[in-house]
Amino acid sequence: MRAISNAFLSQAEVEDKDRWNHGPLEFMFLDFEKYPLTSHSELVWLTTQWNRSYEGGFCRDGESVERLEKVLPGLIAAKNPNIFIAGRDSGFSQLDVMLASVVPNSILKKHGLQKRRANMWLLPCGHHLESSGYGHACRQAFEEYIWQKLQRSSRCRYNFFAKTSPLRLLAADSHYWASRLFRIALDRYEEFEPTEDIEASWRPLNEIRTEFEKSIPATELEHLEIRRPRMGGELWDTDDDTECDAVVEEMLDGQGLMEPIDPLLDLLHSHQTQEDFSPVYSWIKEDFERSFYSKRAKVKVVLVETVDDHPAWAIGSCIGHDDVIFRDILACFDSREQKLLIAVRHGKTTTEIAKDLGLKGHASISRKLARIKERVRRLLS
Repeated sequence: MRAISNAFLSQAEVEDKDRWNHGPLEFMFLDFEKYPLTSHSELVWLTTQWNRSYEGGFCRDGESVERLEKVLPGLIAAKNPNIFIAGRDSGFSQLDVMLASVVPNSILKKHGLQKRRANMWLLPCGHHLESSGYGHACRQAFEEYIWQKLQRSSRCRYNFFAKTSPLRLLAADSHYWASRLFRIALDRYEEFEPTEDIEASWRPLNEIRTEFEKSIPATELEHLEIRRPRMGGELWDTDDDTECDAVVEEMLDGQGLMEPIDPLLDLLHSHQTQEDFSPVYSWIKEDFERSFYSKRAKVKVVLVETVDDHPAWAIGSCIGHDDVIFRDILACFDSREQKLLIAVRHGKTTTEIAKDLGLKGHASISRKLARIKERVRRLLS
């Protein structure tokens, strides 16, 4: 993916350090074909002006924002400076090109695609040169690729799951993946240093900064910075499958910019239902049915001692209040951990608990109790 330096269009740019506090990354899609009264070049210019100045937060060119508001009503009312406008032409946007750029060539060839570099300002350049259905093919290729990342076994084929299953819906959600991948692209771009190639006609930066500070209230200057535009360059090498794979891994991990995808995958893999599987026979469907129906056929009774008749309590404490808190805490643990909590409440030592459980040593009990205590501490805090 390629980022074009703002130095081609401006001598300095504003950076709002608090811009991500005002809202998450969002996209507004602008279909150029739906605006025949507005020239293509004007839409491209307005889109460029808006997207390239995203680091300024709410500090943007007022005239271009007002003209853009006429095309996209509600843009200003959203009060989110982290909105990017994705220009769509010929049925696809640069977000589709970006998704396909990280897919290995072996998968792209199956869909009749070749590697293309997307531009970071999401300008729909050269879209008319692509064949019909290009955007759909890009999304299909990425869906096939990301499915390999979402599954924990190579034997879990795509057609083993129903179209309405959460895993397939997640893999096919191109907007979700484009948002995460584009957030990684922004983070990589923000690591670029300001350009040092200063033109002779450029004004001194101190002069520009002084003029800017006079036009902005002093209370707003704390989180605003004036500097030279960042350098442009490649955010990742689309021809290097290893680097593209590393970018996708960053997208899945979140890099501290977003929540990692692993907790969501754990939830989807551990809470499957009969409706998640397609009519096609598969070993995973067979394993699920065997475990699911065997659990329903057996009734397991687990006895856990209650605290209603606890023999002792601390003087001066409210017994009812303490019991309610203790029951609430018990509800956060499974039956085995509940037994350990009850035993500790009864005053048993780790050695006595280990002896009751038939263990030779108390090391494992001590480790479990340490984890339980830490969890109780977090619950009570």
